[in-house]
Amino acid sequence: MKITGLIGSPVRNSWSQTLFNSLYAQSKMKCFYAAIDLNLTSIDNFIEFASSSMAGFNVTSPYKEIILRYISQRDPLVWRLGSANAISNESGTLMAHNTDYAGFKRTVELNAVDFHEKKVCIAGTGGVFRTILYTLISDFDTHSITVLSRDPAKAKSKFQGFEYMEGTEIVGYSTENQYDIIINCTPLGMNENDTSPVKDTNFSKDAVAIDLIYANTDTSFLRIAAKAKALCINGREMFFQQAYESYNLFHGSYPNIEIFNMVRRNLEGSGKK
Repeated sequence: MKITGLIGSPVRNSWSQTLFNSLYAQSKMKCFYAAIDLNLTSIDNFIEFASSSMAGFNVTSPYKEIILRYISQRDPLVWRLGSANAISNESGTLMAHNTDYAGFKRTVELNAVDFHEKKVCIAGTGGVFRTILYTLISDFDTHSITVLSRDPAKAKSKFQGFEYMEGTEIVGYSTENQYDIIINCTPLGMNENDTSPVKDTNFSKDAVAIDLIYANTDTSFLRIAAKAKALCINGREMFFQQAYESYNLFHGSYPNIEIFNMVRRNLEGSGKK
């Protein structure tokens, strides 16, 4: 039996295990996808196990950057970004990939979001932040980008040398500035009582709000955005697209699209908001 999985902490809100195991069952594949809440001190042992026993695994917060300390083989995009969310096993050698890029790009394209001459704000500097910033600059020619951080000085130090930060402003969450497009890269929204990282007054007229949270589509961030009459986009398309790409990395082919779409519909209709 092939083993795939997800590592992170926490992983309890992830849909990945249900999605992949449903795909395996519907495709009659002898595979199992495990969601593993991993402690940092256990990564060495996990990497050894994954190299010998897994077809691949996904990576979520807080390990998208940390995982690269343990994996030297990386595709060109990961070398550029310094962030990975999918690891394939190439005959015992682990290779780092980034499928968040394809997921976010697909989300933007499907919703026809126009970044031209727009003031863009990215809330949060976690593991997916590098990917979002890179995509905005390289694929959508975005020039005015502000990043919100709890500690702007620390964030500036952390990303010093990351070429895509050039010209990007980093400020605190207390900013009163308005933005045309706000992207939530924080984990706020994963839990029911989480607050929004921004205020409704931070949205300009006819703004767009993109939330990367997918398990809950009624987050405080999107409610605040709706109050400001912004176009609201949740993180589900990004989640499913990155999973589709990850499946190909683990198994050498994409899942049957009809089966994939059926499993997706079932998962989205399972009572989640």
